[in-house]
Amino acid sequence: MYVFCYHISGELNLCVLVNQCSAPVVKVADVQSLVVESRAVELTWSQLSCYDRRGVEPRYDVLVANSQHAIRVNTSSPPCWVYTLRPYTQYTVRVRYSNEYGTAPYSDSLRLTTQADGTTYVRPLNDVHAAINNYSLLSLAAFFI
Repeated sequence: MYVFCYHISGELNLCVLVNQCSAPVVKVADVQSLVVESRAVELTWSQLSCYDRRGVEPRYDVLVANSQHAIRVNTSSPPCWVYTLRPYTQYTVRVRYSNEYGTAPYSDSLRLTTQADGTTYVRPLNDVHAAINNYSLLSLAAFFI
């Protein structure tokens, strides 16, 4: 059986299903927090390939929990915002892929602490993006001089 999968870039990939009706077995990888606020967090992770998804539309189960409460969110793709968190509280984040046939194991845990009320943490850009942004800012400043 063949399934056509389109990636965000728009390119067409042809996927061959190993088993037409199978649960995913690959763990979601590279779970990261992009923005951490006092009551919300924006999360991202590496999307599974068409082959690893078994050609089925993606559905990710996101679990943000601590010993006092847990929040579950279902989404079709990253990034994903999770709300109703408590300020300055530690949480463990795990993500797993699921489809109509079952669920994969949860990802490795990401530990984070929400910010105090009124504050936000934004993950720093990597060196390449920082260099590009600095160059752009310098170019823009030079334009106005």
